[in-house]
Amino acid sequence: MKRVFSPEQKKVIFFDMNRTILDPQQTFNDSFLETLQEYTGRWQNNDSFSPKHMLQTYVELWKKQKKAKQNAALSQEQIRRSCLAKALQPLPFPIKESFLRAFWQQIRARQEQSPRMYNHVQETLQQLADKTYKLAIISNGSKIKQEQQLKLLKLDPLIPSKHIFSSQNGGIRKPNPQFFRHALKAMTISSTQAVMVGDSWKNDIAGAVHSGMDAIWIHTSENKQSPQRKLGSHQVIVIQHFEQLNSLF
Repeated sequence: MKRVFSPEQKKVIFFDMNRTILDPQQTFNDSFLETLQEYTGRWQNNDSFSPKHMLQTYVELWKKQKKAKQNAALSQEQIRRSCLAKALQPLPFPIKESFLRAFWQQIRARQEQSPRMYNHVQETLQQLADKTYKLAIISNGSKIKQEQQLKLLKLDPLIPSKHIFSSQNGGIRKPNPQFFRHALKAMTISSTQAVMVGDSWKNDIAGAVHSGMDAIWIHTSENKQSPQRKLGSHQVIVIQHFEQLNSLF
């Protein structure tokens, strides 16, 4: 891909956090397997069950439940524990409700402590920062949580706390263009001096474009022959992988 933006034109690159910088599926997968290893260490040489197979079973059951939209009377946590119970059936001990709750809490704790990035995120962000672009976050998530995640990932020198803009306490959220304009004002730039990068067409791309920004959509299943899409009078650049950003700036 050829260079589209320059530091003379663009001052700030805004990013969505979850599913753009952070890889929630890999974070969950690793947390699941690490938690399972902790509980089953003494049976790790037992050929009667496979941790990776149990992870795959859980993921498939959960996706099936989400797609079917059944069990409306049950909470998501109850449905997750039901899928977990089925996935862990091969374990050589009884699967009780108390165990499922403890197992799930351990997974959640590990997810908080060990977030995972997509491939090449760190080096790409460093390359963009080296080109003098300021990097920032626009997200509907918790600012405190994102500060913690960036610190754990050692990205906080590249994206300081003052560059994190999040929706909190019932405030405006993406895709509301006012949210993006608030971030622009705080960074003391105009909309034409910023680019938004995200995975959600509705929340990231449409919201940014309606505030006057250019946007880059990370869409992993996009046809390589269609590098752009139009939204109003704006051309939205479409990429498949995070590292492609370096060739655009």
